[in-house]
Order: sequence, then C-alpha cells, then structure tokens
Amino acid sequence: MTKERGYEKGFTLIELAIVLLIVGLLSKTMLEPIAFAQERQRYSKNYSKLQLIKESLLAHVVATGTLPCPTSANKPSGANTSFVCTVDQGGIPAAILGIAGAVNEQGALLDEWGRDYLYAVSLSSHPAEGEEHLPDWTTVGEASAVGIANLRGSLALCMRATAVSCPMNQVRANELAFVVVSNGRKISQSARETENSDGDNIFVVAEYSIEGSTAFDDQVVWSSAQEVMYWMLRAAWLP
Repeated sequence: MTKERGYEKGFTLIELAIVLLIVGLLSKTMLEPIAFAQERQRYSKNYSKLQLIKESLLAHVVATGTLPCPTSANKPSGANTSFVCTVDQGGIPAAILGIAGAVNEQGALLDEWGRDYLYAVSLSSHPAEGEEHLPDWTTVGEASAVGIANLRGSLALCMRATAVSCPMNQVRANELAFVVVSNGRKISQSARETENSDGDNIFVVAEYSIEGSTAFDDQVVWSSAQEVMYWMLRAAWLP
C-alpha cells in the first residue's frame, strides 16, 4: 500500500459495504439450496413415517380384528379398546400401535413439524346386520357379525375441496376405512388444505404446490374397506 498524508490508505465505507453485500448474496445463494434440501428430507422422512403408521394400523387389524379409536382430549391412547368408539377423528394412538416418536399430552403421535397427525376412521354401522349401535370397524367381533358383503367405509378422497360431496369426476378413492393426514409445513390456508381439517368425511389429496389458492403440502395415506377386509380374512377375523 502507498502512504498518503502519513497513514496507510485503506478501504472506504462504500467499498466495505459492497464487499459485505457480495458476501451476503453469496451466503444466501449457498444457504437456500441447503435449506431446500433439508426440507425435502423432512417431507421424505415424514412420508416414510406415514407409511409406517398405515402398516401399524393394518397390523392392529391383524392382531385384534379392529381398527383402533383415534386419540382425543377425552380419551388418551392408553384407554381400554373394548369400549364403544365414538371419536371418528383425532390423533394416532402411538402406545397402542407401538410406534416410537414424539407425542402430545394425549399420547398422539407428532409429525416432523411437531403437529398431530390426523387419523380419521370410519364409524359406519350396518343397520340390519350386527349391532346397529356398534361401529363395524372399531368394535371387536362386529365386522364378522356384519359380514363381508355388508361392510362399508364412510370416508372419501377428493382431488379438490368440496362443501357437500365430491363430484364423481374428482373422486380419488372412496369407501375408505381410514385416512391419515399430515399437514406438512402448512404453507397456506388454501381451500384444499383446510378441507383436510374441517372435520367431515371428505379429504383432499393433490400434488405438492406453493401456488396461492392451489397451494398444497399435506401428505395423506389411506386404506380402503376392501384392503382392511383382506387382512381380516388373512387373520381369520372374517369367515
């Protein structure tokens, strides 16, 4: 460096500001892909956990002949499974299913974002076969009493949000025995996402999107009545 007026010439404030701006831009450029990759990994891990939940629910069917009742503020996951289930939507009963992971105060399993998984189960009951006041899927022996020909699921998957019922050309799956939903990072309050938490028997499944009114990052797994009956037959819970 050259000397001027008795001191060494250094960087000016403008030059320092430019350098800091460049460093900031470079840091952001490097960190954004890392954050994106971490979020993708979280979604992948969460979906694997959803698959484990589905397998555990079906394993419960094989072991007991029933689907478990969802957890709720009034019924912890450790409650006796012999009672009549009146809760059709709630959390995943981690203790009953033997699934490791963080849980809330009621023992409901938490997803990768620390929120409850939503577990919906069909409480349909055949009016003529079996006991009319007992849900067919969550009551020991009731599915056998009702019979394969009469067992029905009451849940449905739609490809769009709907106020009443899903149009036939938008039905992804129906006659479902259970549905499990994770709300993901919750990137919006779009109609499709709020449909999965409005408490009715219709759920939405769609491609991942971050586009305004069509934003959707929920992850969903489900099982049809036929699939559950298949495992009941394999385990001799159905004649």
